[in-house]
Amino acid sequence: MKFFILLSTSVVCFWMCAAHAAEAPDPSKSTGKPVKPRPLTDEQQKALLDKRTGGSMIGSFNSYASLMYALSEVILHTDEAETGKKVLLSPFPKFYKPTHRELFNAIAWQTATSWSYDEKRAFWVFAKPALPMPFTVTLAKGWQSEERGNYLYCKPPDAPVGMDVYVMAEFSSDPADQELPTKMREATAMMFATRFKKDVSLNEMSLVKVGNLEALHFKTPTPRPGATWRQWVITESGQTFVIVSVIDEKNERVILPDVEAAVQSFKPKP
Repeated sequence: MKFFILLSTSVVCFWMCAAHAAEAPDPSKSTGKPVKPRPLTDEQQKALLDKRTGGSMIGSFNSYASLMYALSEVILHTDEAETGKKVLLSPFPKFYKPTHRELFNAIAWQTATSWSYDEKRAFWVFAKPALPMPFTVTLAKGWQSEERGNYLYCKPPDAPVGMDVYVMAEFSSDPADQELPTKMREATAMMFATRFKKDVSLNEMSLVKVGNLEALHFKTPTPRPGATWRQWVITESGQTFVIVSVIDEKNERVILPDVEAAVQSFKPKP
């Protein structure tokens, strides 16, 4: 169940239009005299990673890298053509300004890469392998799973879709904001739910237990008749996760118990 396919009539169209509108010129194609950037010291690297920035992520990796360079002279780079073409979608609510470290991690998860600083080229480089998934989940016998960038695709044996587990926004605050986890959980829940019910409110969601954790749960019929959308949003230790599931009514008796058991097995990694 690929989330971007499921939401093709709303989420992807919305974000892709924004992406094309925000295409920025590629600095590498400039006809001006090239300027070689100076490498950052260890202290400068740390200061940049801790510094907060805008949370919008639009366009392909390459176009977003051009935008970052134009706006803040932060140089993001990949040597992999496939990574450069990946379209980025922001996991951050509008009210939240992530640190560059949080932003880089979000980019890495979406592009199935990890990042590091290349002192020789003075670039923040994104390359294989992917960051490890920051959670564990146990699937029922016969289920298959596959890491697909920022989400784990989970397929039951007798149906084309079952559930996915998404790695969404990291978050932090200084000084500590005790309400931030709740704000991030609610904003992320609305981010997903409004694509299935435009007038949805938080009052239609309920707090449920996922293992020892608290999750904000929502379910609704999908625009396609005969199927139900379910989501569980969890914020724990500065990380947001979303578990989603779409099940046809004819498969619900068999698949739903497996989904619910998998949800209860979910654990963020320490």
